[in-house]
Amino acid sequence: MLNEAFIDLIENFSLYRSGILAKEFFKEAKKYFELALDEEPSYLPARVNLAITALHQGEIYEARAAIEKAQRLAPDDLNIQGLRAIIIYEEGKLSPHVDMWLHTVQLLKKLALEPDAPLSILYNRARLLEERKRSGAV
Repeated sequence: MLNEAFIDLIENFSLYRSGILAKEFFKEAKKYFELALDEEPSYLPARVNLAITALHQGEIYEARAAIEKAQRLAPDDLNIQGLRAIIIYEEGKLSPHVDMWLHTVQLLKKLALEPDAPLSILYNRARLLEERKRSGAV
């Protein structure tokens, strides 16, 4: 019995490290967010979590559609505005002709000046600056 539990643990760890388990979790989560939205299309947490899940799955256009709907429900929500900026940045990376990096960094800088700016905005701006080896002067 203990050996079986240990083997299951090792197999799950291997799946987790390979990303297979995470992909399955995201797929399952997405299904539940969509079910919640079928029941109540204006349920903001499901809408935001669907955007995040789609982003992590690399489904950028679906993430963009979900975050746009979330922003229509809560246009002043700084978390949603920050997530939208990151999704737009990721969407821009899909095209060799569009670079949304500067626009996104400037938008996050503007959002960070709000008195109740969430830390995720500061974190994502710092992450993008680090990505291009820039300081906060941008």
